[in-house]
Amino acid sequence: MKWKTLGAAALALSLVTGTAWAGDFAEEYPRAPAPMGQFAPLVGDWDCTLEQLQQDGSYAPRKATWKFWYILDGHALMDEWRATLPDGSPMAGINIRHYNPESKTFEARWLPTNGLEWKTYPSRFEDGQFIMTGKSTTPSGQEGDMRVTFYDMKKDTFRWKMDWSTDGGKTWTPEVVKISAKRR
Repeated sequence: MKWKTLGAAALALSLVTGTAWAGDFAEEYPRAPAPMGQFAPLVGDWDCTLEQLQQDGSYAPRKATWKFWYILDGHALMDEWRATLPDGSPMAGINIRHYNPESKTFEARWLPTNGLEWKTYPSRFEDGQFIMTGKSTTPSGQEGDMRVTFYDMKKDTFRWKMDWSTDGGKTWTPEVVKISAKRR
């Protein structure tokens, strides 16, 4: 119950205070869980190229923006995603990512405008990559398992990819969506 309340509180506070952070995580947020500092490379505003895998194996590129900032005194990270869907309609969503010190794991909560239903994904940092997993549905309505990975996180760039499985994770289609981000 405690962690469900965190998501609602984080959303309310961030809408009022949504500012970007830059600096030393441990100095800026001494009471926050140290693992939250692993998100520091993402904090800021990003221009993105999103590429979605097509039936013929090619990728259809689109532009997007992404903004990340710490909320709740560094206890959570919020981000806002804005893109255009293939049909030209706008799409946006927010994530709230936090560390649960009891389980020593991360959780990511996603709220998209094209569903307006919170989705929670178990998450972890592994070898410098942030990995989220869980059940999801494609825009065409296909249900399956997704594995999202933030990787190659540097000062001014990062990459993101979504792998997809329709057989319970036995096999994966890699990079059904991929994103290259460049800091503004």
